[in-house]
Amino acid sequence: MTVYVDNMRRPAKVGRFTANWSHLFADTSAELAAFARRLQLRPAWLQHGGTHREHYDVTDSVRRRALALGARAITYPTDVAAIVSARRSVCGCVHLDECRWGDLAASTPPHSGGSA
Repeated sequence: MTVYVDNMRRPAKVGRFTANWSHLFADTSAELAAFARRLQLRPAWLQHGGTHREHYDVTDSVRRRALALGARAITYPTDVAAIVSARRSVCGCVHLDECRWGDLAASTPPHSGGSA
């Protein structure tokens, strides 16, 4: 099982806070939740939970901490697209609201196909 963090680093403003943002993914929902707890990320910050697009948006400082804790660096958009595509092929959904990736990944985690 692996946790991934991409190098998107897109500048964005959230409330009064401006930062560069990237994505944090994992092979399973449980692994992502556990790693997010280690990073002190709130569960409410999870994006697209239970779907093939499940991830956290993280700032540069959190990205650095994730890498220090063992997250694997991946490339945006190439590796992220490979992860999302592999997940979508597992669940076979057409619409995001029909996605069952989280349930399926809990029993058989898909290989992301990402390279770093």
